[in-house]
Amino acid sequence: NLKAKNIITSALGIDEYFRISNCKSAKEMWDTLEVTHEGTNDVKRSRINTLTHEYELFRMNQNESIQDMQKRFTHIINHLASLGKVFPNEDLINKVLRCLSREWQPKVTAIAESKDLTTMSLASLFGKLQEHEMELMRLSQNENRNRRKFNFNIKKKGEESSSTPRCYECNQLGHLRLECPILKRKMEKSNKKSFKEMKGKKAYITWEENDMDSTSDSENEVVNLGLMAKDYESEEEVTSSNNDISISFDELQDAFNDLHKESFKLAKLVSSYKKTISKLENEISKLNN
Repeated sequence: NLKAKNIITSALGIDEYFRISNCKSAKEMWDTLEVTHEGTNDVKRSRINTLTHEYELFRMNQNESIQDMQKRFTHIINHLASLGKVFPNEDLINKVLRCLSREWQPKVTAIAESKDLTTMSLASLFGKLQEHEMELMRLSQNENRNRRKFNFNIKKKGEESSSTPRCYECNQLGHLRLECPILKRKMEKSNKKSFKEMKGKKAYITWEENDMDSTSDSENEVVNLGLMAKDYESEEEVTSSNNDISISFDELQDAFNDLHKESFKLAKLVSSYKKTISKLENEISKLNN
């Protein structure tokens, strides 16, 4: 009895020693410690029922790591084992596989098909699950890194496109299509060509109209000439607005000089027509007399 008491007291801390210091025998010491830490039989049954219910409802929490889940699961089964309730190893393996979340189902199926669950230890199972968890974390980090890189490239491209305009005529950066010098040169050449063609047509029309109006008086001819010039100017304005091109000062000066020469020629022609008309009128007057 003294030897047993000495062994018990040597294994206890100061607080536990004060609890059994008044006990007379080793049996009394043991019973006191048992009731203190494990409770009576009724308390044991109640704790076993509570832990068993917790074991049956055990599930992996959302965003919980395998290591944290292992700690909770080991805590429950160790307490049950200390109270005398021990589960077979195969039941523990199946319980762990069933409590995993949906994202772990492919791994659960792979383990169940490739391994003999009756010979696998609980520590080995948790080791494989932790290895798979590390692989998932690595893939997730790579995916996040690629997503951030993609978003950065999209943002950078958007900033470049918003800060530096691109011309769709010459495909160069720094200006818009309306400001493109190549497009302006093309349109100026096209405008000059159209201007020359129209100038030739107007001269031809002027000559025809002068021939048709040879029998009219000089005042009507002058009015028609003014109307033709005005009509020519209005058509020039329409052509300019349709082409949406501004003509340079030199081009306008050349056009003015050409029109001035034409008007001078037409004035001479009108003067000769006046003389002809005057002669014809005199002859008609003589014939009438």
